[in-house]
Amino acid sequence: MSHKYPPIVKALPLLCLLCIFVLFFEMRCYSEELAQVSDKFKKQALESWQKLKMEYLKGFEMEIDLQIDNNPARRIVINFNGQNELNHFYPMKDDLSEMIIARNSEYLFRIKKTVTDGPWSMGDFIEPPPLGDNPQYNHGLLESSTHAFRGFFLDEGWISELVLSDTFKIKKIEPMTFDDTDKVTIEFESLHNLDKYNQVIAGTLTFDPSRFWVLTNSDVQVNFNVSGNRGKTTRTFNIQTKIEYTDIESIPFPKKATTTYVHPDRKPIVNNAEYIEVSRNIAPDETFYLSHYGFAEPNTPTKRGNRIRIVFIAAGIILICLGLYLRRQGNKA
Repeated sequence: MSHKYPPIVKALPLLCLLCIFVLFFEMRCYSEELAQVSDKFKKQALESWQKLKMEYLKGFEMEIDLQIDNNPARRIVINFNGQNELNHFYPMKDDLSEMIIARNSEYLFRIKKTVTDGPWSMGDFIEPPPLGDNPQYNHGLLESSTHAFRGFFLDEGWISELVLSDTFKIKKIEPMTFDDTDKVTIEFESLHNLDKYNQVIAGTLTFDPSRFWVLTNSDVQVNFNVSGNRGKTTRTFNIQTKIEYTDIESIPFPKKATTTYVHPDRKPIVNNAEYIEVSRNIAPDETFYLSHYGFAEPNTPTKRGNRIRIVFIAAGIILICLGLYLRRQGNKA
């Protein structure tokens, strides 16, 4: 005895195939749209970050209170004047030490003092400027100066470097249109070999397209190496950041930032940065050199090179004069 199935049942295989086809078509259309929107984001954001960075490098002064968990806050003043950079750390409540770390076109130095009205003493001296090849001073910035560039700087490097890396892949963008919005959230991954101490591998980034695409919120996963008795192992933790801004001459500068480090085996560490004052005050060049603080200027490669060039020029002039004199003597003879 044969069973007669309703027409809807007979059509189920065809309907399933149709649903699979529609789903595949929708996924393909979404992938194509996501690729187009991703390219648009990269173009707009990279151009905006470059413009904003150039505005910052025209010069500024920032006075910031940095606080880790419930420890006393540390006051730091950051100065940029286009090429040179200075971080002035003021004493905390329970610490009377005062320190300056500065970088100019010829060298980097650190000086400190333990008495407010006392003399400065020499700490470190490095030449030429590290500009990224010294792990203590990343990407040509003094470590604490990264607080000034929070709008387009993420943990260990520029956001632009992350976005431009071959491994960077955008998985989701909300909303898909950027017009007339002050919030765009991007979900991404960036899987790669761990060749640096810290590597951002995945997470979400929220930007404000109306203000040079500055970063307003982030929640990223970071891989890091741990060395132990059994060799190197890789561990993962999360970094969560929230940043508020104030506009100076239509340029967004950080106003308040909170960064939370969530480790797998210990309680979270919360860093707060309160930007007490931000201005376009540009410090004079001498502020970034040792002589401004009572030290003799060092014999740097630049100065040595200048002296060598002067010696060669002087020697050349003497030889020319000697040649002309001998020529005249020969003509007389």
